[in-house]
Amino acid sequence: MSFKCPGCRLYHTLPVQGAGTTWQFNGDVESPTVSPSILARGGCCYEPDWHEQERRRHPEPEHCDKHHPDEDGISMCHVCHSFVRDGQIEFLSDCTHALAGIAVPLIPAEH
Repeated sequence: MSFKCPGCRLYHTLPVQGAGTTWQFNGDVESPTVSPSILARGGCCYEPDWHEQERRRHPEPEHCDKHHPDEDGISMCHVCHSFVRDGQIEFLSDCTHALAGIAVPLIPAEH
């Protein structure tokens, strides 16, 4: 299962069947529910090979002053944490984007 997140503007891809399956999927493509929650972290604050001095300078993603070169207002360091329930993305309060604490409809993929 894959969807473009309207919060962090990245694709979240989840293995829902087969070997290595982590997420449970209700099988409903019109109104999907996936569990457990989806936690995506990225950027210099989370890269294991990033220079230690930079990680100390930016210990929390909301303090990172590096921005994505192609996306206005999107920090290079981000947390996107959500549930997908009954066709809604429920963003948790630890998200670093503007949709933290808000639920929005899951947008169908374009074919």
